[in-house]
Amino acid sequence: MPVFAPLLRRQAVYYDAATTMSEAVRTLMQRSAEAAREAVSESERETDAGFLWDFWYPAARSAELRGQLTKALLLEVPLVLGRTAEGKAFAMRDACPHRGIPLSYGRIEGHTVECSYHGWRFDACSGQCVEIPSLTSQDKLKVDRIFAGHYPCEERDGYIWVYMNAPGTRLPGRIPEAPALKVFSEKYKITHLSCELPSHIDHGIIGLMDPAHGPFVHQSWFWRKRASIHEKAKQFEPIPNGFRMSPHTPSANSAPYQLLSISWQRGTFPCPCSCFALSPKRSCARTNKP
Repeated sequence: MPVFAPLLRRQAVYYDAATTMSEAVRTLMQRSAEAAREAVSESERETDAGFLWDFWYPAARSAELRGQLTKALLLEVPLVLGRTAEGKAFAMRDACPHRGIPLSYGRIEGHTVECSYHGWRFDACSGQCVEIPSLTSQDKLKVDRIFAGHYPCEERDGYIWVYMNAPGTRLPGRIPEAPALKVFSEKYKITHLSCELPSHIDHGIIGLMDPAHGPFVHQSWFWRKRASIHEKAKQFEPIPNGFRMSPHTPSANSAPYQLLSISWQRGTFPCPCSCFALSPKRSCARTNKP
């Protein structure tokens, strides 16, 4: 039961038979579901890995959503991504609230996601249940009160962004817009490079602010050498949800900067997973999956 408990949302419904359940059975199941949710909420608080909730995260590249359901994992939460008939991206928790079967095993049809187990259908953009095929005309179950886990989803600059609110909490009345790439004009190209780093977000942020590791970690024949170590100071300033490295002149021992004729740099690091670097000639951005 603890494994499937996180999948319960708003109202737990375990119902396959064509006969109507008694009020006593419904009450008993509802109390069991509420107890399970409380137990899971307590467990999640105890096992929190220090994740930053209530932020936008990149879940996949836009090109990965080609008409079929796609799996993703953010902050240890399994997600299913897809597009509606109009091409709008959506994100749901990859679990049917009925029996916990991954919705990614099912299929997308128009605006609904269909579970492969009992055929329950959910609106892709809200998670609201719209159909339970096994119900009969005698059943009084209100289908529209059943919801699958659902997360706000936006598409920006070739990425699918998902807003991850903390488990057991409701979405705020107003959420910020998904991050957008800072560019100098509408004409730009995106190059995608991927690398998995077994590191916590805290260590990643410290690495961005730590200039002392550069001469040792980033050595090469065309970059920096141990003999080129010299004293240099960088200034940082706070910004909402992050910090900014003030404009500074690139190091004299950084050959690539000289080759590109870059005279100054400025880096902006809004948490939890973005990095923007600006220079007089080019701009780049990096998105980091947790």
